[in-house]
Amino acid sequence: MFHKGMYIIWPDELYIDQAVKAGIDTLLVNLNDGTPRSETERLCRKYHDQGVTVVPTVALVQPNYALEDDEQFFDGTNRIPHYYCPTSSERIDKLLSVPLHLCKSWAANAVGIDDEDYVPGMKYHENYTQYPCQCQRCKTLSVDQQRSMHADMIRQALGEIPLYHMPHINPYIWRIGSVWCNEHTYEKWGAYDRVLKNTRKMKKKTISTRNISGVWAEKFSAHRYLDRLKSIVTSPATDGYWIYSHMRFSRNSLWRTHPETPEAIETLKSLPYQSLIDEEMPAFFEELRALNRRVDKYRSGAWFWILDKLYGFFK
Repeated sequence: MFHKGMYIIWPDELYIDQAVKAGIDTLLVNLNDGTPRSETERLCRKYHDQGVTVVPTVALVQPNYALEDDEQFFDGTNRIPHYYCPTSSERIDKLLSVPLHLCKSWAANAVGIDDEDYVPGMKYHENYTQYPCQCQRCKTLSVDQQRSMHADMIRQALGEIPLYHMPHINPYIWRIGSVWCNEHTYEKWGAYDRVLKNTRKMKKKTISTRNISGVWAEKFSAHRYLDRLKSIVTSPATDGYWIYSHMRFSRNSLWRTHPETPEAIETLKSLPYQSLIDEEMPAFFEELRALNRRVDKYRSGAWFWILDKLYGFFK
């Protein structure tokens, strides 16, 4: 199966509907946007009932609120309010409660975990494998033991439910995942440099997982964005793509509705393309549909088969 995904940060059903009609078959739905739980469940169920793979996605790091004291990372001197203790089962239970409910109530198919750090200067995340938690639970455990326990507890909580993961640095969670949502391809593409050298790290640890390549919509013109998606579709290095967007596929983006906020002002400086995708290119979704219909054609033939076998050494 070749995944054709989209990450939903600020839901806009007009654009989600068009994307699904154009062949998007996987929706990673962000659960950290402040949307009421009832509305999130309605959204997930709507697309799940249409046969779309729905993946409610949660963030390990919480920039918007402090965790309970017993759930916080302790560096030996201070507790880190937004960063989790890796052996806190209470934190994992809270983190996964809503996505598990959605899966068990037939509104979703899998759970997504995004461990990217949105808190500036949080060294414990940027190099987290170098820093063990030193709380009472963790102080006798090494970093590797702590991270291994964390992954085991997540897998135990999920049971047989598949895990989609967005590891940022040294992702210990790879071994319990089903699909790796690759962020190294956001702005640049290279079969080896951006995909295979990372999957090779997994294979050395006897880990095999499907990988899908993310592409950041605000970094490309609409035409170049479709070209980049085609590069991914035609490459045996990857098992799919996913659209990552702040505002190109949503009228409800915080950067669009509240551009005056300090966070929006700072973020918008780094986003060269900010218009809605179909305002720039009215035929965008028709072109995306045409590309998705040609996936099987692009991913067949002798040359693709040869490269697929070659790349298998790295996957």
